[in-house]
Amino acid sequence: MGFILKTQEKKGSAYLFYRLHKRKPSLNILVKTDLTVDIETWVKANKSAASKDRFRRNQGKDLLEKLDLIEKSVLDALDNGIYIDGEMVNIIEGDKANNIKVVREAMRVVTNKELLQRKKEYRNEVKVASSPNDNTFVGFCSRYIEECENGDRMKHLKTAQKISASYVKNLKGFRNQVLAYQKKNHIVLGFDDITMDFYRKFTRFFLDKHYSPNTIARHMRDLKTIMRAALDLKLTDNREFLNRDFYANGEEVDNVALGEEQLNQLYHLDIRTYQQTVDILDTLDIDKEERDSLQHALKRELYRNSLMDARDIFLVGCLTGQRVSDYKRINMGMVERLGDGNLYIHLQQQKTKKDVYIPMDERVSAILKKHGGSLPNIYDQHLNERIKVCGLLCGWIYDSGIKEHRGTMTYKTGKRFCDCIMTHTARRTFATNAYRNKIPLSAIMVLTGHSSEAQLRRYLKLKDEEKAQEAATEFFAAGVLKIAK
Repeated sequence: MGFILKTQEKKGSAYLFYRLHKRKPSLNILVKTDLTVDIETWVKANKSAASKDRFRRNQGKDLLEKLDLIEKSVLDALDNGIYIDGEMVNIIEGDKANNIKVVREAMRVVTNKELLQRKKEYRNEVKVASSPNDNTFVGFCSRYIEECENGDRMKHLKTAQKISASYVKNLKGFRNQVLAYQKKNHIVLGFDDITMDFYRKFTRFFLDKHYSPNTIARHMRDLKTIMRAALDLKLTDNREFLNRDFYANGEEVDNVALGEEQLNQLYHLDIRTYQQTVDILDTLDIDKEERDSLQHALKRELYRNSLMDARDIFLVGCLTGQRVSDYKRINMGMVERLGDGNLYIHLQQQKTKKDVYIPMDERVSAILKKHGGSLPNIYDQHLNERIKVCGLLCGWIYDSGIKEHRGTMTYKTGKRFCDCIMTHTARRTFATNAYRNKIPLSAIMVLTGHSSEAQLRRYLKLKDEEKAQEAATEFFAAGVLKIAK
């Protein structure tokens, strides 16, 4: 008898299983508990009797006491039976399903007592933990958000730059996640509760909801931001969140970028008449429902014009490398002729307040002149929807090859290339095509406004074979490898 891990992993957290093995009566069952432990800590603690004794005296005291209670409850059920739904149920030799049911109920009796107590404490604590003035973690989080909104807390003190509304919205989303975690676990978090154990449980909370690694990383960054602010104000001396293992482990998002040929194809897409759209739809291998829906929408000239407007705005983004908040507002009033005699678009980026000068591409000039000097006004949501339709009409309905991480699983999304296009694809497209044309990263950064090469490299959507050729070029140039003849 005893508690074991049933995992091949060597790091992270895992559930404990209770093994019941007896000769008389003949029993051999393994039942999963609802308790998780740090794998490395558990393995280290169970190396010897001495290490287990040290574990019991230190951080493992509460856990081992709980496991002792569970084992005592199981042994009592083994000898005397246990009530399930008002009926006494006993261990029956050879009846594995019945015996697992008995063991699970014996474990539940222990955990339910603890759960009822935690619920009671939670109800009492949550009554006084609801305002920005309380001393809880969520209370301070509310205070922090309030200060961001009213301007008491600035992004940069020197420039008096306010914190953006989008970031405040993210913080509110983070606070809602913490409230959901508290409700699920019937606890009210204080600053001292933000420990490595909490980090593992909070991560598991997100994984169970099948959140992507980048979403989890964003919430962990917000958590660390709030804790740093509390530490600065001397509201806590807890520094465990600064532990190197307490990290926001994001990943590079798998997404798409348009090549030069695709840009030209999109630039020359013509759906001014209904017959032109019908001719295009006839060449596409799409299902009848999507075809009929599109055909109905494209009958309206207003819709066709809105697609062309979205296409033009998106192309300006692809040819300038700016964020959607910047490329949507580009107009002829921003155009300047510099000392080299060439035309440039001069704008101040909204997010970073950086001034950038972007060489005027003749296609951008043509688009601006077509619209009377300034781009049409389209909401970001509608822009995202319409450029996907434009991609479909270009015939980009092949598999994008994009993979997606949800929880602990990796999936091939099967998404079509056209369905992966979004407003931010324009910025990736500009950076990727510039790099493919041998433009140095330092030169690209001048136009995009990125503050580091590492940051810019995340935007480069190169194929694996392109990366291999790039690496090989460096090796050949250094003489490490010799080209085979």
